[in-house]
Amino acid sequence: MPMLSGSGRPRIAMIGIDGFAPEWIERFLAEGAMPNLDRIRRTGGVVPLVSSLPATTPVAWATIATGCHPSSHGIDGFLLHVPGQSFDSRVSGTYATRCRREPLWETAALWGKRAYVVKFPLAYPSDVATLRIDGAAGWGGIICLHQACASGVADTARCDPGATSCFTDLARDQDGKIWRAQLEIATLWGGAPVRLACTLHPDTQLVEIALPGVPDPIRLNPGEWSEPVELLACARIGEQRCAVRFKLIECTPGPDAPRVRLFHSPVHEMEAHSHPEALAQHHLSRAGPIEEETEPDLLLEGVIDFDTYLERCELNTKWLERICVSILDDDAWDLLMVHVHIVDWGHHVLHGAVDPRHPLHVPEERDAAIARLRAHYTLADDLVGAVTDRLEPTDDVVVLGDHGQDLHHTTIRLNELFAEHGWLAWSNDADTVIDWDRTRVHAAGNYLYLNVVGRDPAGILPPEACDAFSKDVCQVLRDLRDPRTGDAPALVVGPRHDFASLGVGGDTSGDIIFCLASGYQARNDRGALFQLTVPGREFTSGHDHFHPRDPRIETRMYAAGPHFARGALGDRHSIIDVNPTLCTVLGIEPAFECEGKPIEAILAASHPADDRTSHPEEVACL
Repeated sequence: MPMLSGSGRPRIAMIGIDGFAPEWIERFLAEGAMPNLDRIRRTGGVVPLVSSLPATTPVAWATIATGCHPSSHGIDGFLLHVPGQSFDSRVSGTYATRCRREPLWETAALWGKRAYVVKFPLAYPSDVATLRIDGAAGWGGIICLHQACASGVADTARCDPGATSCFTDLARDQDGKIWRAQLEIATLWGGAPVRLACTLHPDTQLVEIALPGVPDPIRLNPGEWSEPVELLACARIGEQRCAVRFKLIECTPGPDAPRVRLFHSPVHEMEAHSHPEALAQHHLSRAGPIEEETEPDLLLEGVIDFDTYLERCELNTKWLERICVSILDDDAWDLLMVHVHIVDWGHHVLHGAVDPRHPLHVPEERDAAIARLRAHYTLADDLVGAVTDRLEPTDDVVVLGDHGQDLHHTTIRLNELFAEHGWLAWSNDADTVIDWDRTRVHAAGNYLYLNVVGRDPAGILPPEACDAFSKDVCQVLRDLRDPRTGDAPALVVGPRHDFASLGVGGDTSGDIIFCLASGYQARNDRGALFQLTVPGREFTSGHDHFHPRDPRIETRMYAAGPHFARGALGDRHSIIDVNPTLCTVLGIEPAFECEGKPIEAILAASHPADDRTSHPEEVACL
């Protein structure tokens, strides 16, 4: 395949921003909050993108990376049902080993291109890319295989059994002003906890943390973060050299004992999570230990405040910036792919506070919530700027999302609905375990699975009864009404072959597929059939149960450089078209199984009269 017009060896830097929502992109661009993306928009092209079904992180990014539909690449959810196995034994859909098709970095490497992948979903544990820097987590609730300990907050007022971290052996010194304690951080893999000696100075609001073999302790005042510090911890494969950060949230006197709250980031291995090890360590030595965890669980639980949560997001994006800059400055590269997840988290946390359609929305709090959401987009834009500032005028840059966002104001528990109809049975009244010997249908993700005799290990539904029963299930879901509003939550529902045009219906997907109307999300736990979400305490945005052609669930691709055309392109394209478009720019053929087609309208060769040469200063700034 001939390369498009442009001099020299083509190079592309691709920045993936998870949960990149068009409505908010346009707002923040107009406000000037995303100057680096705005520079790309002014000098390049913009394409509306339709996401995958379901529109979730692993499914959508696997679709982008491979140029194939979920029915082909096999990643159709966070958890996958393996045909012939029990419905209880689903496996993770977040690892490269589960993807059946060739991702872009592998295609590029096979063509002799130098492909660098930084924290990109479905890249771990691949060893095909020229360089993969990862930690196997940072999104979707995944427990990183290279974490020794999870993040948490130790609190002198609480020491719950099973807590991630706690203070033990709290005792006052002889002078009465100083307290001493052991900080104990539980390990994830059953080894001995990390134990560090702490000295507490409540009168001066100072905490000192002693590290083994280090003469000077870490000294923190409230609000201060430590630099990454090294220690040994029991990880998945034994004792490993790890890194951790601390932030002192509070240190105040109390009537009986001081109140001290000390946050710590995950205790994470410093080596063995990236490939190849020597090259990865070269860049990690310049960028510092991995900072990958940004999930808001501790915020939603009320354990940390929003400032601490946002500071974690900033630590992550600044680490991504340093890694990318190190690669762009030091290495000969052809393709750089980096992913950041914080925008998706920002929507999940804040959407109910920024969208007035939520029944519990507080108008007086909306401006502050928008400012907080803007901060997430601004941090992502900083990453865009760090990358584009290192590019040459002959380089290309692409910034894109995987899906948009919509309001999640009401949770629906479909398995409770099926239990009401006698189609699903729980093992007991308080249990979340399904009794498969008495269950004909159940919900998991976007899918409804029939429990079919001869196909499924505990099947009870005769194959000849499947069609009629499927119609009954679909009709019940269509007839369902929200008792609060009278609205129908089910937007579309049908057998999986009805959704073939959207690229779903592979052997791991359900027998019935559904999409919900705006505001509704399904969950599989026990509880009320309909339940309002609580802003600030649980996710109030979603994307996976909505239809990918809903404008709110669409996303955008911004592309600039000598191989891309200028201007907004009105036609929507599927995210499967990203892979062959980038292959065209790189001058390589997509993998033979690629199902997408190049987006011709955004390629410079399609616009010979393009006027970008009249704006050399704008192109050069990339």
